[in-house]
Amino acid sequence: MFASASIIGRAHRLRQQNNHDFAITQTTTDGTLIGLVLDGCGSKYKNDNGIQASQNEVGAKLLGEFVIRYLEFHLSQDSDLINMIDNLYDASLSFLSSLIELYQFDEMRKQQFVYTNLLCTMIGFVMQENTAVFFWRGDGWLIENETVIDLNANNHPNYLAYDLFTEPRGLQKKIVNGSTIKRIGVATDGWDEPLLTTLTPQKNEIMLQRWVNMQAKQTPNFEDDASIAIYWNEMSVGDKMQGSQGASSHHPPISS
Repeated sequence: MFASASIIGRAHRLRQQNNHDFAITQTTTDGTLIGLVLDGCGSKYKNDNGIQASQNEVGAKLLGEFVIRYLEFHLSQDSDLINMIDNLYDASLSFLSSLIELYQFDEMRKQQFVYTNLLCTMIGFVMQENTAVFFWRGDGWLIENETVIDLNANNHPNYLAYDLFTEPRGLQKKIVNGSTIKRIGVATDGWDEPLLTTLTPQKNEIMLQRWVNMQAKQTPNFEDDASIAIYWNEMSVGDKMQGSQGASSHHPPISS
């Protein structure tokens, strides 16, 4: 069972801000599962001209849709999953760069545009029958069976779009034996370990969103925006994986 859910954090609701998070799940025609969450940076941008509000949820949604389409297409073309994830990094940077080129900004305006529209964390997984690969830039959570892994960045996420101004740093990756997976997922940093550990029964899209909504009524859950993409394997270990498509709609910490 494959599902995603997203909710506006309590702090953002009080300030009447948009949901900065985005979650997508996709099942390809050959049964490969793709789960992805993104979290747009909510910080304001400061420069010599003052303070600029940010709307990085826009970049999160644009990048998320691009990544899903890229993976969906190249999974049918490339049998080397690790190589494809490495190429995804270059393709994602090229995609972000192409957005900037449309505006023909000078360097100052380019940085302002990137820092107010394109800064977002990206955490995803691709799961095939025998192999699963997590990939990410920024903070959040990985879910692997009963283990949840904190991608701790000390509130300074290493956003992918930073690489438009620095040397390439690639995507971080973790390879998993797909045949042992009972539960796999990714979540943004609005989640915490107790909530993710509690989320064990299989839930479809509607049930998952309802569960998230109910948890949000209990303080201090979901002070920040939160999104999740998660798959529960309904087969026994070793059986052929059969994924069901979800609708589109963050143990020791690992430093980003």
